[in-house]
Amino acid sequence: MSRFVAANANGQEFAYGFDRPLGEYFIQLLDGDDDATDLCGFPVNNGTNGNFLEVVSQYGIQIPDEHLDNVCLDLPI
Repeated sequence: MSRFVAANANGQEFAYGFDRPLGEYFIQLLDGDDDATDLCGFPVNNGTNGNFLEVVSQYGIQIPDEHLDNVCLDLPI
């Protein structure tokens, strides 16, 4: 499993990555109390690259272009 942290313009932090055993992408909204809200991936929805990109766009998450390229090509991050 890969796991990275990124933020949006509002300062919200997100954990994201690719879960190899499940074969899907995930995104979690992090809060200050070590809690996370699942936004993409199990158990919320299928962690497809389309669902991942939709959440990235919806929340304005600023992730590196290299990671976006991999997701667009449906490759692990």
